[in-house]
Amino acid sequence: MDRIECGKFTHSNPGTAWRDARTLVALTAGACLLALAIALNNILNIPAERLTADMLLFISILGGLATSYPLVTRRRGDLIISHPGLWITLIVIVTMAIIVLYAI
Repeated sequence: MDRIECGKFTHSNPGTAWRDARTLVALTAGACLLALAIALNNILNIPAERLTADMLLFISILGGLATSYPLVTRRRGDLIISHPGLWITLIVIVTMAIIVLYAI
């Protein structure tokens, strides 16, 4: 095996780091959407008719956050706003805020 092939195995490609973060943000949004549906339906006992109409709004909110992450990271690569932890925290906070608003 020559040096180029050895380098391919030992060094990761720096261009793929954003793809992993983008997938993690999207999976977090999906998990929070699932947790939101379970919490509102089973724990807070929201009627199914109201929950069905409101889930379209929740899908658009969390989906908008998940899809805006790649747009922000493409334009601002080195700023703090492009950190995936910030976006994951924002998605979890929005999910918790929706649950709290329904609980009140």
